Amino acid sequence: MIIPRFIAHRGANRLAPENTLKAFKLAEHSGAKKFECDVLLSQDEVPLIFHDDTLERCTNGQGLIRETPFSTLKTLDAGEGEPIPTLTQLLSWFQDSKMLMNLELKYPHHHAPPEPLVEKVCTQIAPFQNRILISSFNLEALYTVRDALPEIKIGLLIDQETHHKLGLSGIADYYKKLNAFSIHYDQHLLNPQTIKKLLKITPHLLVYTVNDLKTAKILFEQGAHAIFTDEITHIYSEALSSH
Repeated sequence: MIIPRFIAHRGANRLAPENTLKAFKLAEHSGAKKFECDVLLSQDEVPLIFHDDTLERCTNGQGLIRETPFSTLKTLDAGEGEPIPTLTQLLSWFQDSKMLMNLELKYPHHHAPPEPLVEKVCTQIAPFQNRILISSFNLEALYTVRDALPEIKIGLLIDQETHHKLGLSGIADYYKKLNAFSIHYDQHLLNPQTIKKLLKITPHLLVYTVNDLKTAKILFEQGAHAIFTDEITHIYSEALSSH
């Protein structure tokens, strides 16, 4: 799998509501080759493309998404009249696109039981696994994915909690045990020394969330492979014009 340098974080979310089909289509139209999105379950275990545990920030609904049935969720406005997409709807569009996808498994916390989300997601994405990379902060979920789809690319997501709990040696151990493809790191936890050590663990260091080309160029010079960005249209066009 070729990883492009610029990945549209939740789609082109400055041009359309995040994690909607409109945002993903606009990311592709803007020239992006890959997008990132999040998947979680409704109360009745329908996989949905959505980031937050709660509905308030991104929709006109209220409450926890995992306590809300799909019959209610499908009526909500996720912004500009866009619905919350199901994973099925996303894949229906994705199969005819030329993009790559980073699908993040979302849980209420890092140690939540991985099922039934993993089973439902893996069943649906199996035909597309050569174009999809799965990531999560939930390590047990990643192990379950690896058992279900032995060939799929896996990205190990690292935030402040995981960074301090595991340390680089622990991250290296999990990376090896998972047979992971990439490590995805919070930019605020990185410095040149840490990047140098991480590149001894993985050839694919992806950094989130970087919204200016100057910072992106510094990270690339230090060895980062790619960045996740909210500014895919701006940063992509600026990068092209700088060549």
